[in-house]
Amino acid sequence: MSSARFRFRHYNTAAVSAWTLTAVALFGVASVTFAAASGTAAPEPFEARVQPLLQERCGACHGGRETRAGLVMGKKGDLLEGGFSGPAIVPGKPEQSLLYQMLADGRMPRGGRRFTPAELRTVADWIRSGAPARDPGSGHWAFRPPTVTPAPAVKAASRVRNEVDRYLLAALEAKGLSFSPEADRRTLLRRVTFDLIGLPPTPQEMDDFFADTRPDAYERVVDRLLADPRYGERWARHWLDTAGYADSEGVLQEDRVRPNAWRYRDYVIRSLNADKPYNRFLQEQLAGDELVGYPNVKEYTPEVIETITATGFLRTAVDATRDDFNSHQYGEYQYRMLHDTQTIVASTVLGLTVQCSRCHNHKFEALTQRDYYRMQALFTGGVRPRGTLLSTAKRQIIAATPAEQQKAREVNAEVDAALATLTAREKTLLREAALNFLDRDVPDAERPALREALLADEAKRTAPQKALLAKYPAVSAPKPAAIREVDAAAATELEQIPARRNEAQARRITHLQIRAFYDQDATPPPTPLLIRGEWLKPGDPVEPGVWTQLEDPARPFRVDAAAGATAGTTGRRKAFAEWVTRPDHPLTGRVIVNRVWSHHFGLGLVPSTDNLGRSGDKPSNRRLLDFLATRFTDSSTQGLNWSLKKLHHLILTSTAYRQSSASPPPAPQAMPSPGARASRPQPPLVDRLNTGHQPTRTQNPHSAFRIPQLVDPENRLLWRQRPRRLEAEAIRDAMLAVSGSLDTKMFGEPIDLAVRGTGEVAANGEEGRGRRSIYLLVRRTTPVTLLNVFDAPVMETNCVRRPSSTTASQALALMNGSFITSRARAFASLIVDGADSVGDAALIPRAYRAALSRNPSAAEQAATEQFLREQQPRYIAAGQGIAAARLSAFADLCQALLSANEFVYLD
Repeated sequence: MSSARFRFRHYNTAAVSAWTLTAVALFGVASVTFAAASGTAAPEPFEARVQPLLQERCGACHGGRETRAGLVMGKKGDLLEGGFSGPAIVPGKPEQSLLYQMLADGRMPRGGRRFTPAELRTVADWIRSGAPARDPGSGHWAFRPPTVTPAPAVKAASRVRNEVDRYLLAALEAKGLSFSPEADRRTLLRRVTFDLIGLPPTPQEMDDFFADTRPDAYERVVDRLLADPRYGERWARHWLDTAGYADSEGVLQEDRVRPNAWRYRDYVIRSLNADKPYNRFLQEQLAGDELVGYPNVKEYTPEVIETITATGFLRTAVDATRDDFNSHQYGEYQYRMLHDTQTIVASTVLGLTVQCSRCHNHKFEALTQRDYYRMQALFTGGVRPRGTLLSTAKRQIIAATPAEQQKAREVNAEVDAALATLTAREKTLLREAALNFLDRDVPDAERPALREALLADEAKRTAPQKALLAKYPAVSAPKPAAIREVDAAAATELEQIPARRNEAQARRITHLQIRAFYDQDATPPPTPLLIRGEWLKPGDPVEPGVWTQLEDPARPFRVDAAAGATAGTTGRRKAFAEWVTRPDHPLTGRVIVNRVWSHHFGLGLVPSTDNLGRSGDKPSNRRLLDFLATRFTDSSTQGLNWSLKKLHHLILTSTAYRQSSASPPPAPQAMPSPGARASRPQPPLVDRLNTGHQPTRTQNPHSAFRIPQLVDPENRLLWRQRPRRLEAEAIRDAMLAVSGSLDTKMFGEPIDLAVRGTGEVAANGEEGRGRRSIYLLVRRTTPVTLLNVFDAPVMETNCVRRPSSTTASQALALMNGSFITSRARAFASLIVDGADSVGDAALIPRAYRAALSRNPSAAEQAATEQFLREQQPRYIAAGQGIAAARLSAFADLCQALLSANEFVYLD
């Protein structure tokens, strides 16, 4: 059937009846009327008669991946869900069912054999009786493989740069709208630079972009930023949010730091920078240990270590299992951790909320409690609440073969023995040297007691002996020069001991320890369904599996237990990883492209990025979402082959992304010069209406004279770009970059935190140079104050969608926080240092260009000059010298720039 022709529409019932009678006369279907069908016998279920008819006549166009008009006819639920034009059937009302209308008037199946009167009666009777079916199916669009519908033709073809624009424009034009004009170059460069690397463009990068007159200048910027190593740091933060990454256990007030957790963070950064295909990225995180054949690894190569490190994804949940803390409750703690891990996997990878079905069947999704525990069984090879219990500290992989570990133990034992010998010899030499000083430096009366103290074992010395030794340090701890005076050979030997100790330590063998998730063996205990979710009330055991509604009957989920047993693992997570990364999986591609879209536009095509199920939001443009999902997972030359960087490129080079965020859309205008100030958004529509202002018809030549704010007030159709506030990390990192204080070192252990006297939590040493926020210690009970104020999540489980709030505490943090005041002073030093002979007026543009990527307007220049003239005398009056007062005044100016909305928001 033609996708252009097969569009369900709502027709007047009388008109449909007339169409039906006409079709009957023309095609000889004289007996097809609703009245004729009313006297038939009770209809058979859907599977007996209706499904075979639809499969035979309509399956070619509505049964495969290239489904026309978004309509699938496999199950009753598919017909209830319908296609792009809405539900295909209305149970009980055939005359209002679009499917029946299309079949009865002969428009469908197009090009195929039409339905006979008897067949039409079968369909009508089935619908009229309530559309009964043995297997109703989910019918939800997100639980069917994404299908490609050809991008429709659009009127404003000149605004189309790629398929993304065509799908969006078609939806806009259907409402009489179109894209806004393109943003100016300054706005565009700032937007895309923050989006891809989380830092502002430098003044030099801005000048280079303005000077580049090549038609693909912007595309070159996108390519440059995607190749920048800082891209991985920026986008790793988004992934780590969804993964629930933290550097601490989140147990008790101690909130103990997890050793080696940061290696997973570095894995994510490296993988994103290398543009590791997303399907491989997921497979490694879900089953890296099984992919490399652990525990039968013959050599721990860098590739093996990286793949095993990836399973840290499954070790991010809070884990209370400690050898020193309530070990009798390990079972409960491990169940809690398993539940959180399931939540993280489902929301991050599948975009589903599964928590409800822990205790009962899900009330909104077709997810049963049995499905929940079938999914839990996938992970019980590594975490065994009813088997061998291991504390979190012991669930580490040593990156060495058993033979290598045995050799390390032998060599290290020799090293320990050598060190012990050296320590004993050192004590002997020092004791002998000390005895040599007794006759010379100690009164006769105290010599015996001091000799006894020197010869006593250090751990058994009494308090008087310790006091006596402290009284005579020249004897108890003689200096090397003094020892050489009385015994040159002993002094020489003592001087050689540190070097000999270092030589021994150099022989010590240490192996990397990886905080990984791995199967303990191939035969875990059965996984029971927990009655009401209570771990002390186990029910019947379940087999490992996936959500029934997502299974493909033609390719059911299977675990190759035999292959797993040979490898010493269960094989369950490997099977799950392969299942979830099938190119036609209903959710995997949709979830990640929707999440990437949300970061570039401030809102996903499905706003509930963590929930694509029935209880989630409806997509604003399902055709576009399906196009992006299928293109992303397509491995042909036309596809993106799971490449996130190619997905970014496709989205960022679209006209939709390049739009102005001004509201209402301004008239097209010439690009501003590098020094010009960007146009500011106009007041909200309600304010303009209250003041009598009405947008003119010339403001947008493609708008068909519609006011976008009234047609689409939430901008779901994307008639303009959305202004967005920067995330907390980007705000902090931008302040470091602008002030010249950013330490660009990548990877490694996290930067520890300090609690100041004011209660503010900040990074150690942040008054000087600081590293990017992704390298700060993520402590669950002690979040960094500045990041927390600007909505960085406190990682209880995970965070798929960050809120964006506006609170008084944010303004107070920018006014009084120690971090911003220190950054403002560093920024001022960068502007003022070495510029003694340069007037303040000439330095002002330098500050504006660094902070806001533009020159000040004439009014801003004048106001800033006046501020500096008035502020410097105040500091001089307070006792500062002229140079110090100038620096302090500029620090105030720099703090104002770093606190401005224009600094923390993207247009």
